[in-house]
Amino acid sequence: MNKEIQSIAKRIANVISGEPWFGESILSLLREIDPSKTGLKPPGASHNMKALLWHMNTWATFILDRIEKKPFDPDALALNDWRTLQPRTHTWENGMIRFQKIHQKIISRLQKIKDDQWLLEKVEGRNYDFAFLLNGLTEHAIYHTGQIVLLNKMLR
Repeated sequence: MNKEIQSIAKRIANVISGEPWFGESILSLLREIDPSKTGLKPPGASHNMKALLWHMNTWATFILDRIEKKPFDPDALALNDWRTLQPRTHTWENGMIRFQKIHQKIISRLQKIKDDQWLLEKVEGRNYDFAFLLNGLTEHAIYHTGQIVLLNKMLR
């Protein structure tokens, strides 16, 4: 039975594009951002909005790759996380498309897993299981979206 996996998939979908308890969905909040401001960084900020979006994409890709049992390459993860963004490739628009597609794939893959026992499997390259990883995905996305919204308000 996969009741818990379905619950997690539903929670991810709700946070990303549904009606989460905390207010607007992440995609709704991110769509309100003016792309021309996403590369700007207010004084004292560690990252700009675009860097935060691509950071979220890096970790969502890591999670999708773990679900799909792709070989883990810690060097590739380190290179992609907080990478130098290429202006033509790493646009806000491309990041938004990637964000939506990655999360749709994660939800789709989860819906196909038949047994909640899978959640107890250890994640390759980590000291935790898939239940912890998937709950972390939601927490990570909410956390960084909050940062993006705050940076956006600071730049008005």
